[in-house]
Amino acid sequence: MLGLYIFIYLLAAMPSRGGSLLVPQTPAPQPLNDSMAPSPNAPEGPVPRRPLPRVVAGAQFFIGFGLLLFRSTAYNLCLRRKENVKNESRQDGANVAETRVSWKTCFMGPSTQAEAKKHQEWQQARAKAFKENKSIFCNHVRTEANFVKNNTDVSVTRPPGSPMEIEPPYYSRSMLYSLFFTEQLGEVVLICLAWGLLSGGVGTAICISIVEERSGKSLVENLNEWTTGDRLGDLLSDFKWFPTFLLVGHLAFYVQRWRNFMFAGWRVEGRLKDISLLVGADVRDPNDGATRALMFKIYRYLVLAMALQYRVVLPELAALGMGSELAQFLQKLGLLTAQEIPQLVPCGSRMRDTVLGWIAYEVNSNSHPGGAKLLCGQNTLVVNEKITAARAQMMFFHGNNFYPQPNFYAAFVKVIVDLYCGIIIVTYPFKMLTLDENSGFQPMTVVSVFLMVLCFLGFESLVPILSKPFAIRHDTFNIDALIAGTEETAFAYLRVGFDAEARRTPASLEQADLKPK
Repeated sequence: MLGLYIFIYLLAAMPSRGGSLLVPQTPAPQPLNDSMAPSPNAPEGPVPRRPLPRVVAGAQFFIGFGLLLFRSTAYNLCLRRKENVKNESRQDGANVAETRVSWKTCFMGPSTQAEAKKHQEWQQARAKAFKENKSIFCNHVRTEANFVKNNTDVSVTRPPGSPMEIEPPYYSRSMLYSLFFTEQLGEVVLICLAWGLLSGGVGTAICISIVEERSGKSLVENLNEWTTGDRLGDLLSDFKWFPTFLLVGHLAFYVQRWRNFMFAGWRVEGRLKDISLLVGADVRDPNDGATRALMFKIYRYLVLAMALQYRVVLPELAALGMGSELAQFLQKLGLLTAQEIPQLVPCGSRMRDTVLGWIAYEVNSNSHPGGAKLLCGQNTLVVNEKITAARAQMMFFHGNNFYPQPNFYAAFVKVIVDLYCGIIIVTYPFKMLTLDENSGFQPMTVVSVFLMVLCFLGFESLVPILSKPFAIRHDTFNIDALIAGTEETAFAYLRVGFDAEARRTPASLEQADLKPK
């Protein structure tokens, strides 16, 4: 395509005498429309060359190629430098995002200010887990001595709270338009602007040729006659539906896949909470020390299963791999014992499934009449169903990651979209041509190509963004908040029987000191 641009530009700027060098001299045709007709007062024969139109064309080519070169070389370097500055600012205690948002709030309405505040708070919570290695999950230790305390004990330390695991939806134009200035969509805008300027440069070259060669029918006029005729209109009309259809279907698949990640995470959360609720309500004697120790073991296993499920997403766990280093770190958090590590580490990629098996074993062995009978056994069947449902949703979460579109289909969509964008870029300089004898600048060509290419390349750029919902800053899923929220609920459910006698105390004895010792 670059060679085609240079070829057309050289033909348009090449000196000729009475016509093109490639087309024989023929009588001048009738203009295609009024806008293409020369002025009645215009002199016959070639018009003297003017430097301004050539400067305008050269400037458009220079800026367009410069933007493409900047995009392929220095753009990523600038993004990395910007990210490093943000990290340094966080380490120094400064918050660049907070300063930026507070400055903009002067020009926002109340609803927009509320959305900006939510966005800022959510991004700060995500940055702690994914940028600063200060996740909620990895920064507190679980101990049996703390877990078995009574609910009324003021010294009990509960799991820390968590924010919303998904960024809230925005509806104001200010917040939604600001996404175009992120590194993902900003790159697409840069590319589309570059192609618009390059196409405008071709249009300026065509305008120079037509204005300066009125006495003959040049090659460019032949091309203009072809591209503004019915054949081009039929080509664009017949072809545009196909790339549009392919691109919309391709993007809809990745939108649904992005949603499936969230739904799978929430389903896992729901099944683990169900297990906690059913087990916590099925204890025989909640004041028994062995029963409370069993509740803590199941609590550990539930949280441990989540840690192994999302270890590849949470940066602090992903950096530890799958071996003994990860197990030792989980032991420091109070989720594993020294006796359990030699049993779990050899399981490799099946460690999560092994932990789910441990949960099922503890529930069944303590519900069977021949066992310790720490559980009543009334909920055992339902608990087993919830464990298998949790395993299925955990498998779906990771299976969804390996369920993208087939590569052949993705390649075909890419080729068709690029081909259609290429047709727009090449033909719009002729289709949107306006004669300007002063500068030759083609604003309609630049704007039209920019908007048309932005529609297709912009939609196409959403595919890699939505395909990695945990690797970007916007529209992502804060797994750390999901794990922390689930742990909070499991801690409360499994301890629901503690101090149960106090709740059954008659009203006349409420003032009596009947707290369990």
